[in-house]
Amino acid sequence: MRADLASLPGHLDRIDGWIADGVMGGEELNAADFQIAPSIRLAMTFDDLRPAIEKRPAGELATRVIPHFPGRTPPVFPPEWLEGLRA
Repeated sequence: MRADLASLPGHLDRIDGWIADGVMGGEELNAADFQIAPSIRLAMTFDDLRPAIEKRPAGELATRVIPHFPGRTPPVFPPEWLEGLRA
């Protein structure tokens, strides 16, 4: 899990790049939007992760695709595991 959290910023950077390039997040949503955005939206249910995701283009797209996602997980990760997300 710690390695996955450390790699999350890189994955989000790649998705933000696809959005910037018009591959995702266009006026008409496509299959990539509906495959990737729900996973991002699910990650945003973690209080530990939401602040690092929600203001990014990937987070904005996830909220656009799924405005209301049920559930919330309070902070659960050790702070040192989240250091890469705060940078």
